[in-house]
Amino acid sequence: MSQTLVIRGGTLIDVSGGKSLQNSVIVIEGDRFHQIGQGQMVSVPPGAEVIEAPGKWIIPGLIDSHVHYRDWMPELFLAFGVTSVKDLGNPTEWILAQREGVTRGKIVGPRIFASGSLLIARGARSHHIPVSSPEEARRETKKLIECGVDVIKVHLGVTADMIRAVAEEAHRAGLRVTGHIDLSARDAVLAGLDGVEHATGIDRATIRDPLRVQKLAQFSTLIEKFIGPGHLMEPRYFDELIQIFVERGTYVGPNLITLWGAVVEHRRQHEYEDFHLLRQPGLDYIPEDRRRYWLDNYNAVYGATAKYSFEDLRQGFIQHRDFIGQLARAGGKVVAESDTGAVVPGIGLHRELELLVEAGMTPMQALQSATTVAAEFLQKEKDLGSIAPGKLADLVVLGLNPLESISNTQKIDRVIQGGRVLDHGFHREFTNPIPRPSHEEFYGNPLPQIEKLSPVIATEEDPETEITLRGTSFQRESVARLDGVGLHTEFLSPTELRAIIPARLLRRVGTFPVTVTNPKPEG
Repeated sequence: MSQTLVIRGGTLIDVSGGKSLQNSVIVIEGDRFHQIGQGQMVSVPPGAEVIEAPGKWIIPGLIDSHVHYRDWMPELFLAFGVTSVKDLGNPTEWILAQREGVTRGKIVGPRIFASGSLLIARGARSHHIPVSSPEEARRETKKLIECGVDVIKVHLGVTADMIRAVAEEAHRAGLRVTGHIDLSARDAVLAGLDGVEHATGIDRATIRDPLRVQKLAQFSTLIEKFIGPGHLMEPRYFDELIQIFVERGTYVGPNLITLWGAVVEHRRQHEYEDFHLLRQPGLDYIPEDRRRYWLDNYNAVYGATAKYSFEDLRQGFIQHRDFIGQLARAGGKVVAESDTGAVVPGIGLHRELELLVEAGMTPMQALQSATTVAAEFLQKEKDLGSIAPGKLADLVVLGLNPLESISNTQKIDRVIQGGRVLDHGFHREFTNPIPRPSHEEFYGNPLPQIEKLSPVIATEEDPETEITLRGTSFQRESVARLDGVGLHTEFLSPTELRAIIPARLLRRVGTFPVTVTNPKPEG
């Protein structure tokens, strides 16, 4: 016989109807909502466990629509009321095993909906799938579908033709396609892309002035392309792109908190909160490099910012924020996403909701972006996204009204997932039974690879020798090294470096390795 749980007396926020139900009674049987009503209209079944909630507000369990899941993250998500996540980049077999473990109740964590390994045309990591043609992209999409993924993700370097091939296969299988792209969002959406991650490609679709286009072409590294061009966007072209998004039903994930977290007004408050959160003894298991990475991001945006100033970054944030506000007012679909690992899991989503309200969305719209709209993208509206009979019983009980201030989503009293009241504390003994096999992080700088070196021989009589290195994932901060000794290095492009070997290093006889390093993390 399934357990019955009743939450009585709180104000239920109906995100699907945009209203509130005072003095609500929520009856849960097993892992699903059974009956929703008000006051005496709903009778409490005999033997039910009753949670009295007068003075409380009740919202659906939150859905973070963009994460890069790690085995140590579950408690953080659940503590902050994030009961479901959409993972957009992990080794396919591992993340699907995590998904299955959570579904079966064998692993503690949020419900997982996953893309598995993403499709990328440039700068692949170990858990990426490199593709170089529409035919190859189509073939790899079929393989991912056969693995049982929930969504397909495309990444850097993919062309409109590749997206078209991927979308044809994914849509045939009933899956959506989302992407972190470096082509125009207009071209990508017209080719079949359903979701735009990090609001990428919006800048390229709204920069038309020849001088600005010329500046845009100067951004070469991943991070520069990610956040550099925002200040170059031309707002007079926003409406044209927004109309396409609305007509096509495109889902846009702004990801304001990760991209612009170092320039938002609440930056110091966020840094203070993170510092004290991470000092909790129950979170001792979080890797030290990840802690440093989160805190370092408040003082530098992914390392050196040689091609843009703080003022440019601030203007880029304002432009992106304004675009999202206009999109929401036009009836566009906005999904809340944190992109954690790049920010602290759980709390990052709440900060994103705050920024969405700053962008002009109402608190109700912000809540919907992390509930109903997120579930709609996943095509899981029958199970998730709102509190209604028959749906999975995921909810969060709050101490204050989030419709008065969206920051009140952090005033968490209880978290219920699948009809179970969770212990939403932190436990230093927490372990995940299936550790992530790869320690390579998605965030940080890419690992450079040398494909060709010229010349390959020098003699001790030679003066200083200039060498040219060709390869991939080079950055302005890249350093070429001879037998571990750093050389004066000139960045020519993401695929080419020039370095000088001083005569003193040529006086030794032997064969010596030439390597290239990028700044930490990774690199």
